[in-house]
Amino acid sequence: MIEISNSAAQTLEVGQAILFDVTNLKTRCTAECHRAGMSDVKLRLPGIYEVAFSGNIAGVAAGTVQLSISAGNAVLPGSNMIVTSTAAGDAFNVAKTMLLGAGCGMYDVIRIVNTGTAALTVSPGANLIVRKLS
Repeated sequence: MIEISNSAAQTLEVGQAILFDVTNLKTRCTAECHRAGMSDVKLRLPGIYEVAFSGNIAGVAAGTVQLSISAGNAVLPGSNMIVTSTAAGDAFNVAKTMLLGAGCGMYDVIRIVNTGTAALTVSPGANLIVRKLS
């Protein structure tokens, strides 16, 4: 299991992923790995993984913003986290937990990506947990 977070606010343009620079917890399990300051969590072993994200996001401008969980450069169906604000900078908490089957080199990299149509800001303390279940 690995739990990572970010220590500074980040502005993400469309298509960019959150950079995580803090490792809160890393068990001895070698199923997941991450390099500080990068966006990717690499799944090294086939199996079933739980992916859980939580964070505060705000639109750079008023309107709708969206984050999604990406696996193997593909957005996971049902992983969208969408909020709509009436003013720039309105912050909202978003969260999503999903199960993912990884094997044969598919879905081997997990990222949290801005999949909306506008830039957004991610507050410090966004949290990503990836845990191999079986």
